Amino acid sequence: RDGRFLFSLAAGRGLNEVEVVRVRPDLARCGKRGERARTCKWRKRRQVGKVVDRLPMPGLSGGIAVAPDEQLIYVAGTPASSHDDGAVPEGTPGMDGDVIHVLAYRRRSGKLERRQLIDLPPPTGTLPPQSFPPTSTRPLSWPQDLAISPDGRTLLAALNLADHAAVIDLTSGAVEYVATGRFPRGAAITADGKRGLISNEVPGTVSVIDLGAA
Repeated sequence: RDGRFLFSLAAGRGLNEVEVVRVRPDLARCGKRGERARTCKWRKRRQVGKVVDRLPMPGLSGGIAVAPDEQLIYVAGTPASSHDDGAVPEGTPGMDGDVIHVLAYRRRSGKLERRQLIDLPPPTGTLPPQSFPPTSTRPLSWPQDLAISPDGRTLLAALNLADHAAVIDLTSGAVEYVATGRFPRGAAITADGKRGLISNEVPGTVSVIDLGAA
Protein backbone atom coordinates (compact mmCIF):
# COMPACT_ATOMS: atom_id res chain seq x y z
CA ARG A 1 0.00 0.00 0.00
CA ASP A 2 2.90 2.37 0.67
CA GLY A 3 4.57 1.50 -2.66
CA ARG A 4 7.60 0.00 -0.95
CA PHE A 5 7.42 -3.54 -2.38
CA LEU A 6 6.33 -5.38 -5.52
CA PHE A 7 5.05 -8.94 -5.16
CA SER A 8 5.84 -11.21 -8.11
CA LEU A 9 5.06 -14.85 -8.93
CA ALA A 10 7.39 -17.25 -10.72
CA ALA A 11 5.04 -19.90 -12.17
CA GLY A 12 5.14 -22.74 -14.68
CA ARG A 13 7.92 -25.25 -15.33
CA GLY A 14 10.76 -25.09 -12.81
CA LEU A 15 10.73 -23.77 -9.27
CA ASN A 16 7.57 -21.87 -8.40
CA GLU A 17 7.95 -19.11 -5.82
CA VAL A 18 6.64 -15.81 -4.53
CA GLU A 19 9.21 -13.04 -4.80
CA VAL A 20 9.31 -9.70 -3.01
CA VAL A 21 11.08 -6.87 -4.83
CA ARG A 22 11.94 -3.53 -3.25
CA VAL A 23 10.73 -0.68 -5.46
CA ARG A 24 11.00 2.28 -3.08
CA PRO A 25 13.86 2.92 -0.64
CA ASP A 26 13.14 3.29 3.06
CA LEU A 27 14.92 6.55 3.84
CA ALA A 28 13.07 7.41 7.04
CA ARG A 29 15.85 6.20 9.36
CA CYS A 30 18.72 7.83 7.49
CA GLY A 31 18.27 11.31 8.89
CA LYS A 32 18.29 14.51 6.88
CA ARG A 33 21.78 16.00 7.03
CA GLY A 34 25.42 15.04 7.18
CA GLU A 35 27.72 12.58 5.47
CA ARG A 36 26.28 9.64 7.36
CA ALA A 37 22.76 10.48 6.18
CA ARG A 38 23.93 10.84 2.55
CA THR A 39 25.78 7.51 2.70
CA CYS A 40 22.76 5.80 4.23
CA LYS A 41 20.44 7.16 1.53
CA TRP A 42 22.87 6.10 -1.21
CA ARG A 43 22.94 2.56 0.15
CA LYS A 44 19.18 2.43 0.51
CA ARG A 45 18.64 3.64 -3.07
CA ARG A 46 20.97 0.91 -4.34
CA GLN A 47 18.58 -1.67 -2.88
CA VAL A 48 15.80 -0.68 -5.29
CA GLY A 49 15.14 -3.54 -7.71
CA LYS A 50 16.61 -6.16 -5.35
CA VAL A 51 14.68 -9.31 -4.43
CA VAL A 52 14.41 -9.18 -0.64
CA ASP A 53 12.64 -12.52 -0.11
CA ARG A 54 11.66 -15.69 -1.95
CA LEU A 55 9.13 -18.26 -0.76
CA PRO A 56 9.07 -21.63 -2.60
CA MET A 57 5.58 -22.84 -3.53
CA PRO A 58 4.29 -26.23 -4.75
CA GLY A 59 2.61 -24.80 -7.85
CA LEU A 60 1.32 -21.41 -8.97
CA SER A 61 -1.08 -20.37 -11.71
CA GLY A 62 -0.36 -16.64 -11.56
CA GLY A 63 -3.32 -15.55 -9.44
CA ILE A 64 -2.50 -13.00 -6.73
CA ALA A 65 -4.35 -10.38 -4.71
CA VAL A 66 -3.10 -8.07 -1.96
CA ALA A 67 -5.44 -7.15 0.89
CA PRO A 68 -6.20 -3.42 0.98
CA ASP A 69 -6.52 -3.24 4.76
CA GLU A 70 -4.08 -5.87 6.07
CA GLN A 71 -0.55 -7.05 5.38
CA LEU A 72 -1.80 -10.20 3.65
CA ILE A 73 -1.30 -11.66 0.19
CA TYR A 74 -3.56 -14.27 -1.42
CA VAL A 75 -1.95 -16.57 -4.01
CA ALA A 76 -3.68 -19.21 -6.17
CA GLY A 77 -2.12 -22.63 -5.57
CA THR A 78 -1.97 -25.56 -7.99
CA PRO A 79 -0.55 -29.09 -7.49
CA ALA A 80 3.17 -29.56 -6.99
CA SER A 81 5.24 -30.32 -10.09
CA SER A 82 6.26 -33.90 -10.81
CA HIS A 83 9.56 -32.67 -12.31
CA ASP A 84 12.74 -32.49 -10.25
CA ASP A 85 13.42 -28.89 -11.24
CA GLY A 86 10.18 -27.81 -9.54
CA ALA A 87 10.60 -29.79 -6.32
CA VAL A 88 9.93 -28.08 -3.00
CA PRO A 89 10.73 -29.36 0.51
CA GLU A 90 8.53 -32.18 1.77
CA GLY A 91 5.80 -30.88 4.02
CA THR A 92 5.36 -27.59 2.16
CA PRO A 93 1.68 -26.63 2.59
CA GLY A 94 -0.67 -27.00 -0.38
CA MET A 95 1.11 -29.78 -2.27
CA ASP A 96 -2.16 -31.13 -3.72
CA GLY A 97 -3.23 -27.77 -5.10
CA ASP A 98 -6.77 -26.36 -5.34
CA VAL A 99 -5.99 -23.91 -2.54
CA ILE A 100 -5.42 -20.25 -1.87
CA HIS A 101 -2.20 -19.61 0.04
CA VAL A 102 -2.56 -16.81 2.58
CA LEU A 103 0.78 -15.12 3.23
CA ALA A 104 1.76 -12.27 5.53
CA TYR A 105 4.57 -9.80 4.91
CA ARG A 106 6.49 -7.51 7.20
CA ARG A 107 5.92 -3.88 6.42
CA ARG A 108 9.54 -2.77 6.83
CA SER A 109 11.56 -5.73 5.53
CA GLY A 110 9.09 -7.33 3.11
CA LYS A 111 9.84 -10.79 4.52
CA LEU A 112 7.11 -13.38 3.94
CA GLU A 113 5.56 -15.97 6.20
CA ARG A 114 2.84 -18.57 5.60
CA ARG A 115 -0.42 -17.98 7.46
CA GLN A 116 -3.04 -20.48 6.27
CA LEU A 117 -4.63 -22.32 3.35
CA ILE A 118 -8.12 -21.80 1.95
CA ASP A 119 -9.30 -25.07 0.40
CA LEU A 120 -11.14 -24.85 -2.93
CA PRO A 121 -12.09 -28.42 -3.87
CA PRO A 122 -13.85 -28.82 -7.24
CA PRO A 123 -17.63 -28.41 -6.93
CA THR A 124 -19.88 -31.42 -7.45
CA GLY A 125 -20.13 -32.45 -11.09
CA THR A 126 -16.70 -31.18 -12.15
CA LEU A 127 -15.20 -33.42 -14.84
CA PRO A 128 -11.54 -34.46 -14.88
CA PRO A 129 -9.30 -32.24 -17.05
CA GLN A 130 -8.55 -33.40 -20.57
CA SER A 131 -5.25 -35.24 -20.86
CA PHE A 132 -3.69 -37.01 -23.82
CA PRO A 133 -3.40 -39.88 -23.34
CA PRO A 134 -6.21 -39.81 -20.76
CA THR A 135 -4.23 -40.72 -17.65
CA SER A 136 -5.92 -38.49 -15.05
CA THR A 137 -9.39 -39.08 -13.60
CA ARG A 138 -9.14 -36.56 -10.77
CA PRO A 139 -11.24 -33.41 -11.14
CA LEU A 140 -9.47 -30.15 -10.32
CA SER A 141 -10.56 -26.61 -9.52
CA TRP A 142 -7.26 -25.01 -10.62
CA PRO A 143 -7.74 -21.50 -9.20
CA GLN A 144 -6.47 -18.92 -11.65
CA ASP A 145 -6.84 -15.16 -11.26
CA LEU A 146 -7.95 -13.61 -7.95
CA ALA A 147 -9.63 -10.36 -6.98
CA ILE A 148 -10.33 -8.85 -3.58
CA SER A 149 -13.09 -6.41 -2.70
CA PRO A 150 -12.25 -2.82 -1.70
CA ASP A 151 -13.23 -3.54 1.91
CA GLY A 152 -11.00 -6.62 2.03
CA ARG A 153 -13.84 -8.93 3.04
CA THR A 154 -14.49 -10.89 -0.15
CA LEU A 155 -12.08 -12.82 -2.36
CA LEU A 156 -13.11 -13.92 -5.85
CA ALA A 157 -11.33 -16.80 -7.61
CA ALA A 158 -11.73 -18.02 -11.19
CA LEU A 159 -11.62 -21.84 -11.12
CA ASN A 160 -10.19 -22.55 -14.55
CA LEU A 161 -10.81 -26.31 -14.72
CA ALA A 162 -14.15 -26.34 -12.88
CA ASP A 163 -16.16 -23.80 -14.92
CA HIS A 164 -17.05 -22.00 -11.70
CA ALA A 165 -15.99 -19.04 -9.62
CA ALA A 166 -15.44 -19.24 -5.88
CA VAL A 167 -16.74 -16.41 -3.71
CA ILE A 168 -14.88 -16.50 -0.38
CA ASP A 169 -16.02 -14.64 2.72
CA LEU A 170 -12.68 -13.83 4.35
CA THR A 171 -14.34 -13.03 7.69
CA SER A 172 -16.20 -16.32 8.15
CA GLY A 173 -14.19 -18.52 5.78
CA ALA A 174 -17.35 -19.59 3.92
CA VAL A 175 -16.95 -20.50 0.24
CA GLU A 176 -19.74 -20.40 -2.34
CA TYR A 177 -19.47 -21.60 -5.94
CA VAL A 178 -21.07 -19.80 -8.88
CA ALA A 179 -21.29 -21.34 -12.36
CA THR A 180 -19.51 -19.42 -15.15
CA GLY A 181 -18.63 -19.99 -18.79
CA ARG A 182 -16.06 -22.57 -19.81
CA PHE A 183 -12.47 -22.17 -18.59
CA PRO A 184 -12.89 -19.03 -16.46
CA ARG A 185 -9.61 -17.17 -16.11
CA GLY A 186 -9.68 -13.46 -15.23
CA ALA A 187 -11.25 -12.07 -12.05
CA ALA A 188 -12.18 -8.56 -10.96
CA ILE A 189 -14.48 -6.84 -8.47
CA THR A 190 -16.13 -3.51 -9.21
CA ALA A 191 -15.07 -0.45 -7.22
CA ASP A 192 -18.30 -0.48 -5.19
CA GLY A 193 -17.70 -4.13 -4.23
CA LYS A 194 -21.14 -5.23 -5.41
CA ARG A 195 -20.28 -7.27 -8.51
CA GLY A 196 -17.67 -9.80 -9.49
CA LEU A 197 -16.47 -10.16 -13.08
CA ILE A 198 -15.08 -13.42 -14.47
CA SER A 199 -13.74 -13.70 -18.03
CA ASN A 200 -14.32 -17.03 -19.79
CA GLU A 201 -11.71 -18.29 -22.27
CA VAL A 202 -13.75 -20.56 -24.57
CA PRO A 203 -16.95 -18.55 -25.16
CA GLY A 204 -15.18 -15.19 -24.95
CA THR A 205 -17.67 -13.85 -22.43
CA VAL A 206 -17.69 -12.20 -19.01
CA SER A 207 -19.81 -13.62 -16.20
CA VAL A 208 -21.26 -10.97 -13.86
CA ILE A 209 -21.80 -12.14 -10.29
CA ASP A 210 -23.98 -10.36 -7.73
CA LEU A 211 -21.71 -10.66 -4.70
CA GLY A 212 -24.51 -9.73 -2.36
CA ALA A 213 -26.51 -12.73 -3.51
CA ALA A 214 -23.65 -15.23 -3.99
